[in-house]
Amino acid sequence: IKLKEVVKAVSDSMSTVVWNNQLLCAFLELLLSLLTLSDEGNQEEEGEEGALSVINVVDTRTLVDLTQKSNDIDTSGIFTTFAYNCSASKGMLAQLYQSGALKVVKTVLESTVDDETYVIAAAGCVRFFTSLDGQEVFILDAGVIEPLLVQLIRFSSSPDIISEVAMAVYNLAVQPELRHFLLEKGCLSSLQACLEVVDEGIKEEVEEAIAVLQMEV
Repeated sequence: IKLKEVVKAVSDSMSTVVWNNQLLCAFLELLLSLLTLSDEGNQEEEGEEGALSVINVVDTRTLVDLTQKSNDIDTSGIFTTFAYNCSASKGMLAQLYQSGALKVVKTVLESTVDDETYVIAAAGCVRFFTSLDGQEVFILDAGVIEPLLVQLIRFSSSPDIISEVAMAVYNLAVQPELRHFLLEKGCLSSLQACLEVVDEGIKEEVEEAIAVLQMEV
C-alpha cells in the first residue's frame, strides 16, 4: 500500500469519524514528519512519491476545522508548524490559506504558550501568507498584526521570531496603502526596539522593514 493512499484514506475519514485530540495530533505529526524527513529543495522534484505529493491529498479545510474545534494549543501549534513547513510549495501554502489556516495561526499568536517553536511557526506562517499575491489586505483584516507584535515583545530575545515578524511586516509594508495601518498598530516602534538587541545576522532584515515603514512617516 502506498503511503499516499494511507494518508488519503485517513484524510477522507476526517469528516465521518469522531476524532479526539490525540488522534488529530498523531495525524498532524505524521504529516509534519513527512515534510521534515524530505530533503529540502527536492520536495517538488520527487514526483508522485514526494512528500508534498502525499500531503496534497489531505482535505486541508476539514483539517483546519478539526484543529479549530479541538480548542487545544498543542494541536494548533503542531498544525501551525506543519503549515510553516509547507513553505517549499506556494501551491500548498495557497491551499492552506484558502482553507482558513490563518485562523489557527491567529489562535497560536493570541495564546500565552511558552513553546517558542510554535510562535516561530505562527510568525513564519504570517510571513509566508503575506508573500501570496493579493492576500495582504485580507491578512490585515484577519487581525493578526496585534497578537504578532505582542508575541514579538514576549519573545524579544528570540532572533528567529524577530526575523519572521520583520519579514512579514516588510512584505506588507511594500504596499504603500498598508503602511499607515501598520504604523497605527505600532509596527515601527516595535521593530525599532528590537533593533537595539537584535543579532547582526538579522539586523539588515529589521532595518529594511523599518526603512519601508518610515516612507510613510
